[in-house]
Amino acid sequence: MGFEPASDILSKYTVLDLTRVRSGPTCVRQLADWGANVIKIEAPSGTDMGGKRDGSDFQNLHRNKRSLVLDLKSEDGVKIFLKLAAKADVIVENYRPDVKFRLGIDYETVKALNPKIVYASISGFGQDGPLSRRPGFDQIAQGMGGLMSITGEPGRGPMRVGIPIADLTAGGFAAQGVLLGLLRREHTGKGQWIQTSLLQAQIAMLDFQATRWLMDGDVPGQAGNDHPTSIPTGVFETSDGFINIAVAGQHIWLRFKETLADPRMDSDDFADSKGRSDNRKALNALINENFRSQTSAYWIEKLNEVGVPCGEINTIDKVFESPQVKHLGIARDMVSTERGPSQIVGQPIIMSDSVSEIRKPPPLVGEHSQEILLEFGYSEEEIAAFFRKGHNMKLSHLNEYADGKILAGVVEATGHIVINNPERHNAVSKDMYEAAAEQVQKMATDDNVRLLMLRGAGGKAFASGADISKFEKERNSEEQVAAYQAATARFYASVFNFPKPTIAYIQGYCIGGGMALAVACDLRLCEDKSRFAVPAAKLGLGYGFQGVARLNALVGPSMVKEIFFTARQFTAQEAYDMGLVNRVLPAHMLAAYAEDYCRRISENAPMTMGSIKAITQDLQKPESERDLDRLAAMVKACFDSEDYIEGRRAFMEKRKPQFKGR
Repeated sequence: MGFEPASDILSKYTVLDLTRVRSGPTCVRQLADWGANVIKIEAPSGTDMGGKRDGSDFQNLHRNKRSLVLDLKSEDGVKIFLKLAAKADVIVENYRPDVKFRLGIDYETVKALNPKIVYASISGFGQDGPLSRRPGFDQIAQGMGGLMSITGEPGRGPMRVGIPIADLTAGGFAAQGVLLGLLRREHTGKGQWIQTSLLQAQIAMLDFQATRWLMDGDVPGQAGNDHPTSIPTGVFETSDGFINIAVAGQHIWLRFKETLADPRMDSDDFADSKGRSDNRKALNALINENFRSQTSAYWIEKLNEVGVPCGEINTIDKVFESPQVKHLGIARDMVSTERGPSQIVGQPIIMSDSVSEIRKPPPLVGEHSQEILLEFGYSEEEIAAFFRKGHNMKLSHLNEYADGKILAGVVEATGHIVINNPERHNAVSKDMYEAAAEQVQKMATDDNVRLLMLRGAGGKAFASGADISKFEKERNSEEQVAAYQAATARFYASVFNFPKPTIAYIQGYCIGGGMALAVACDLRLCEDKSRFAVPAAKLGLGYGFQGVARLNALVGPSMVKEIFFTARQFTAQEAYDMGLVNRVLPAHMLAAYAEDYCRRISENAPMTMGSIKAITQDLQKPESERDLDRLAAMVKACFDSEDYIEGRRAFMEKRKPQFKGR
């Protein structure tokens, strides 16, 4: 569909987004929401340290962008990035200061290609200086920037605020800097390097608390819910909860005192701001005593009527139930690719002649790679060659078996089996079946393997089943036929009974026995150009019971009959519609998506996944053959495991669990 601006204001500007986590994405979100053409540059793995892609945080941060996969650690990736940078208006990054220089994508390098570039850098502590190379995170900046020393109740120790305020404000300041840079460019024709940091942003947000020290020599301390200088301002208890009041200045104090009508407040101790500050505790006690006589709603209405600022203290759910919040429309509708209809937080700015819309949900990894590269002048042939070279699923790390026709090995917790016979559309001979089955069975007992991926080499076929050209040699007698069928059955059974998740990675054709292999897997990912068929009826071949039964479990008897009786080829979309495959991706996206898919699965609890797989397999059996005791024992083992303890602990500590499979 191409670029769809969320607003008309910044739609002429192209932004290359190198950011991750929060401060950088916060900056870029401002630009994207107001119409900039934001291109999110993503690593092939799709990870950006910002949490799960389908998580509410990621979804809220990365709307209105397109995604391009580039490996900036590769020569080709950097070359492509610099070609994009030569035409872009803005680059935003929040690496540690040295990383961009190491990658060869720093400001001076880009400036030499594009003097008009506005290049924004967000770091933890600045681009240079004694602490510049430290990794920066929000809470670290809150502490070093003084905020935690003035947050919380006196005597209770330092306290962080409830949002990542250093990240958010650094992102906001960076966005402001980008806009200033673009405005300046209108006069000079030149871009510039914009720099900010979490530490600078945090100190700037101290505002009057900072100037109390800089100008008055006063070191502010913690005041809890009380305002440090405007008294009485803070949290007070009512008969049914708590409310905030802000009695700022003498005029509001007089109105407040008159409304409460408590003669004790006429004391000279409270007559002026100094007296109220010196006697804060006594005054707060009087206010609490009065407020406890009525409900929060009563006091909010009564005090606001006389012009004394007062309001509810809402939980987050109550915030969005507020009639005023609904009127402002800050909760915005979005149809998420992963989560369906959702709501996210919109822009807090209302303009009389321009609007900011949610035009796109967060992209899939590399979802727009091809269209973006086409827009920047690459041909389809160049794009295809680049992705073939860049996404080889690390085949060079695998070992060779069966004269190199089977490749197998473990990469980052994923076991790989590759049918490496592309000149024959990845047809499989008896010795290939035997070698593959042996490797699958080894991986089944390898604790380092969390899942198994099967694929065909060459990018043109997943597998096409038996190698018919070898039938005369391998099926020349009843004994040979029996041995061949046993080798085939052993391989398919080793995949189907593999105790961990299995994935078929399908490029090009998935034909005949290749279909049997694909349906023996738990999950199937394919490219949009893939084609599926079982031509047995055209060749007069038989097709085994297990292969038909597994296919029947996926698509149902009616579709099984159509597949076999017509022997025609089905498109990837047809395969998806009938339930044969789980995901259909553009060809250039498949590798990056599959790597991220494997990563996410590998991070989950092995025992839980194993028990679910066992249950779903038993559901395909007649009730009399289901081993319910074994399944119940597997479920119980999950609750008795170290992983269950780790999962609960990680949930409470709001971190990613580290499962061990025991």
